[in-house]
Amino acid sequence: MGFANIAIATIATVSIFSVTWIMPSAIAGWVFYGCAGVSHLARGKRNALENTALVSDLFLFAVLSVYIIVEGVSLSR
Repeated sequence: MGFANIAIATIATVSIFSVTWIMPSAIAGWVFYGCAGVSHLARGKRNALENTALVSDLFLFAVLSVYIIVEGVSLSR
């Protein structure tokens, strides 16, 4: 997961300078946080730190889902 963090952070940083990279960055983050959240859910026993990671991953997945849907609808008009 460490390399995935670096890769997603890199394209997110590029999106600051190039608007056309925003949606690809959002989609990459959406996939990453969705997979990370499911991975945390699959573990039976979690400690407090893992629960925090689970909640934050699923929260960011939800935020990115809303962004992708809203932006996708506005782009289709």
